[in-house]
Amino acid sequence: MPVKNYTGVIYILTNPSFPNYIKIGYATDLEKRLKQLNRTEREEQGSYK
Repeated sequence: MPVKNYTGVIYILTNPSFPNYIKIGYATDLEKRLKQLNRTEREEQGSYK
């Protein structure tokens, strides 16, 4: 079975709205993933960084 090569990053993110929560994941487009994660966050609540 051929192996496919994927290029991306493993990310570790925090959000001040959830101080005891750490988001760990993989994304091929980190900027796009950050926009997805932060789309429902209100500015005053903080966002993933």
